[in-house]
Amino acid sequence: MHGSGWRDSEETAIANVERDPRSYYVSEQGKSVWVKVAKHESRDYLKTETDDFLPDNLWSLPECR
Repeated sequence: MHGSGWRDSEETAIANVERDPRSYYVSEQGKSVWVKVAKHESRDYLKTETDDFLPDNLWSLPECR
C-alpha cells in the first residue's frame, strides 16, 4: 500500500490501482478510504470511495491542489 510520503504520477497511480484496487488510500481526520479509478468522457481519473466526507479526500491533500 502507498501511504504517507509516497508520490506517484497520476498515470502510475491509475495503473497500480487497476492492477490492485487496494494500492492506495487516503487518511483524513482518522478515517481512511480507498482510492479507485473512475472514467469521465473516456478519461481515467482517481477518486476515493464514497465516504460522506467533504471536501473531496484527494483534493484536500496539499499535493493535489
